Amino acid sequence: MKHSIRFRMVLYILVVVVLQIVFFHAYPVISLMIGILAFLLLLIYSWVLLRRLNDLTNSMHIAAGGDYSHRHDVPGHDELSELCHEFNTLTVQLEANETQRRRFVADASHELKTPLASICLLSDSILQTNQMDPDTMKEFVSDIRTEASRLQRTTEKLLDLSRLDDRVRLVPEPVDLRQVTLDAISALTPLSAKRGIRVSSELEDGCVVMGSTEDMEHIVFNLLENAIKYNVPGGSVMVCLSQDAAEVILRVEDTGIGIPEEDRLNIFTRFYRVDKARSRSSGGSGLGLSIVHDAVIANGGSIRVGNNRPQGSVFIVSFPRPTSEETGI
Repeated sequence: MKHSIRFRMVLYILVVVVLQIVFFHAYPVISLMIGILAFLLLLIYSWVLLRRLNDLTNSMHIAAGGDYSHRHDVPGHDELSELCHEFNTLTVQLEANETQRRRFVADASHELKTPLASICLLSDSILQTNQMDPDTMKEFVSDIRTEASRLQRTTEKLLDLSRLDDRVRLVPEPVDLRQVTLDAISALTPLSAKRGIRVSSELEDGCVVMGSTEDMEHIVFNLLENAIKYNVPGGSVMVCLSQDAAEVILRVEDTGIGIPEEDRLNIFTRFYRVDKARSRSSGGSGLGLSIVHDAVIANGGSIRVGNNRPQGSVFIVSFPRPTSEETGI
């Protein structure tokens, strides 16, 4: 049961006033003693309350200094105890955010360090070799170009994540998801042809959602790119777009390497890879699905992942179906 500090103070004053009225005329000495005792009790109570406030203030200073692991426990069930509970909740969240930030910085530094180290090594090899044949020189320059492209892709994805993290509330607009999907398939045709992956689609007309066109392009492109990159030779990708009374549903299925059950909880974590060696060889940074997840959530949708039998993966993205008043169509 919560005991209000204000309630206890009012009750205390009322009791003292009543006792003073009762004993003032008949027993003035007792009345004086009650007054002195009440004053002493008030001083003690105020001292205890101020000490609790001072302890909480010190805890706030500790947290402000960067020690988010600090917790402040105050017994009781009054407003001050509730304030301490909120303080602890805040420090728990701050500690989690700080841990995530440090991990993100470390992972981002590692991702940027690897191609930079390769570029430096290849450049030094060229500079330190007096006579290098044209074929070897061309091979080294090609490798530098590959690493630079990888560095550029990683940087662009980091900027996309930063944009999603720092964005203000977006103003949604009608987006034709069918056209966005067709554009993504067309843009990825060279990649699918190079890897021998067959991309087919079943796209229903009129699948319009309210959101950001740029975000929708990121969502569809990244899902399709992953389905092509992490597929098996001669594999296939199926893209389905449909709608019902409540939702517009995008479904991307592939016949690739699949996602183990134990990895599904982390699949949208930044820099997380199911197959780290294969991801690096494919140029993956572990950021694509994080961008997809954040963009879907920012636009009011949901995303889930499952197995595509007998092999591969399936990603299902759902958005609320807008009304004709919202789209103006």
